[in-house]
Amino acid sequence: MGFALQQAAGSRTFRAAHINRGTYPHCRAQAYTINVDQNVPLSVNASGGTDSGGTVGQAFFHHFFVSGGAAPYNWSVASGQLPPGLTLQSPYGPRDAGDELAGTPTTAGTYTSTMRLTGFDGQQATQQFTITIDPPLQIITTLPAGTVGAPYSHNLIATGGAPPCSWSLFANDPLPPGLSLGTTAPDYNNVLTGTPTQAGTFSFLIQVTDTQGNSVNGTVTITINR
Repeated sequence: MGFALQQAAGSRTFRAAHINRGTYPHCRAQAYTINVDQNVPLSVNASGGTDSGGTVGQAFFHHFFVSGGAAPYNWSVASGQLPPGLTLQSPYGPRDAGDELAGTPTTAGTYTSTMRLTGFDGQQATQQFTITIDPPLQIITTLPAGTVGAPYSHNLIATGGAPPCSWSLFANDPLPPGLSLGTTAPDYNNVLTGTPTQAGTFSFLIQVTDTQGNSVNGTVTITINR
């Protein structure tokens, strides 16, 4: 028995028959379908970009995409270094082995690596990727004292994370009377400003969020003198 399939991409269905001509002649037939991949060279699909970022202590994942070639595929590191705490994983099974870089970064820095993609038919492709891991986001603001009736202005300061940052009052915690949050670009709501109207020591809970969506809260205290 023999058969031939066209080389065009798509599904091909054929029937194979087995004929027994012995003592009890009979014929058995079975339908089979073969999927023929389009003959497209293997390449790394980098349409989503080759640069990405994360933050120490925050969950990270980056998915690698393929174009052309024949499955199953296997991803590996050809050269360079992955960020500590991140490994190649296969969330969708062995068909796309190692196609996701995931984990929790432990060390800040910029890491460049060349990924190698290997297809079932032995074709290979490579692509360089760069990942920047930022230090943890932290609020380090210490506010100087103000005076009732005197104009006041002081920046709220955070370190780490991926700037610029946006500040807000957590759970609508009240500010000292006469003060509000103002903006100095590129950050947002990052200035405590106004003219205090009441003496005392005031504490309020504030939240800062960076461009990657990481947020931290902190309590800030200010004394307003008479």
